Amino acid sequence: TTLEARRWSPEQLEKLAHTPQVAVAAVNTGGVPLPTDMLQGHVEMTQSTHGVQRWVSQRNAEGLPALEWLLVERFGDRTLRLPSGEFGVAFRGGAESLPHVDADAVLAGEVTSTLVRDRYVLIGPPPHPLLPGVSTPTTSQMNILEFHGHTLNTLITETAITSAPTGITYGLYAI
Repeated sequence: TTLEARRWSPEQLEKLAHTPQVAVAAVNTGGVPLPTDMLQGHVEMTQSTHGVQRWVSQRNAEGLPALEWLLVERFGDRTLRLPSGEFGVAFRGGAESLPHVDADAVLAGEVTSTLVRDRYVLIGPPPHPLLPGVSTPTTSQMNILEFHGHTLNTLITETAITSAPTGITYGLYAI
């Protein structure tokens, strides 16, 4: 979830902090302190390899968990095996391969509750026309919000990509 919260009062942020099953990340509060009990995760992306984005860190430098990891850990199936450390996103397709709805349609009441009931919903800004998005193994123009959707899907489906142990890597080089 990306919130533009510069104009939010401390009372509004406090109410958001106590909304059931809501976690926030990338909150721009313009100096308004966030409630200490607000469920927060990071949406930072790790450095890309050769310009291609695939890896996500479970925690950032400040110790905040990745938003997607936090959502699955807090609200998801407790039997899921979540990766630790850094993990790779298993993309299920290219750009626009995940369902998405325009915010105007939601605000106009054109989206039925069955579309979002019992599902994870990421809310964020539309793609900026002057920013190209991120390059992934499946596309060169993926919206950052969709990247986080693929990350969440990777955790839910237990398809995280992990690095091979060092011994196996060296063994493959020897062959």
